[in-house]
Amino acid sequence: MTKTFTIKIICYAVVLSALGMPASGFAQSTKEKPKAELSWKPFETGFAKANTEKKKVLLDVYTDWCGWCKRLDKDVYSDKRVVDYLTEHYYVVKLNAEDTASVTYKDKKSTKPQFAGAFGVKGYPTIIFFDSKGDPITSLPGYVDADKFLTIAKFIGEDYYKSMTWESYQKMNEPKNPKE
Repeated sequence: MTKTFTIKIICYAVVLSALGMPASGFAQSTKEKPKAELSWKPFETGFAKANTEKKKVLLDVYTDWCGWCKRLDKDVYSDKRVVDYLTEHYYVVKLNAEDTASVTYKDKKSTKPQFAGAFGVKGYPTIIFFDSKGDPITSLPGYVDADKFLTIAKFIGEDYYKSMTWESYQKMNEPKNPKE
């Protein structure tokens, strides 16, 4: 094989890869799994439905420029386990902390930045968990991977937070290592 031919093959593979096509051909597999997606609700709708259906609310406070927010969307909120769990136990709502539109929470109107500030949001992403009545439970600042996120979501979603500490819950869910 000549050096020029090898370089052409590598360039071909790189271009196809960049286009999302397999290097072995142009046809995409028809057996690709559909991407898991959450059904994000508008702010007021999410809180109203949660109250009616006795589900918790997960409020994702983000900004458009936030890289970790985008990674949370890509890696965590698209994980099938996370999507399935959140869909069953929560209404999910996003709030852009730089959008000056107003929201109504417990009959009080405020801008989205004012709302985020009132709940102590200082960085992005910040996830605020609410009970079905719209009362805040806790917040989770920053990015966590899907496994850790799912553990936290279950701790809150299944009301373990009411009867035990986070540390006790983590110990309860540690993998058991058999003695050798």
